Amino acid sequence: LEIKGLHAGITRTLKYLESTQSPQGGFGNVNRDASYNQWNLSGVGILGLQTLGSTKTASVKKGLRFLTEFLTAEPLDWNKNANLYSWYYMTQCYFQQGDADWQFYNAQFLPQLLGNQQPGGDWRTERPNSTVASTSSAGADRDVYRQTLCTLMLEVYYRYLKVADREDDSPFER
Repeated sequence: LEIKGLHAGITRTLKYLESTQSPQGGFGNVNRDASYNQWNLSGVGILGLQTLGSTKTASVKKGLRFLTEFLTAEPLDWNKNANLYSWYYMTQCYFQQGDADWQFYNAQFLPQLLGNQQPGGDWRTERPNSTVASTSSAGADRDVYRQTLCTLMLEVYYRYLKVADREDDSPFER
């Protein structure tokens, strides 16, 4: 299936994503007190670049370096900084990158996720009434949202191909 303008659209999207990267390498606002700051949007930006076929660009490497330095200084902690929306995208981007990057992230992430799963299969509330907790604003659907994000994070082990494992005739390859 040939889609007219697809490659031009991909190129424009890549340029836009790269334009949102901060000098430090994260994606979003450099002001940590801002709502959409680097620590919670970098996984989204990196995954976007990877998905569009840019797994080896300087922007991806710079973004991963930013996240790795951040997570080294402030490791994932369910009771302190569990923003499951951000964790979902971090899980995806580190998985896509693979190798030592994935090993670094997985060593932090998996114990946090499994350690907070309850015997019934659901997950404990992450830091109640926190502005950091991504499910706080979900209201009555908070438990469903948490369950969904945690389940999707665990599916990375079973359901996702790495972007680099696409077929040779992928429409995203240029």
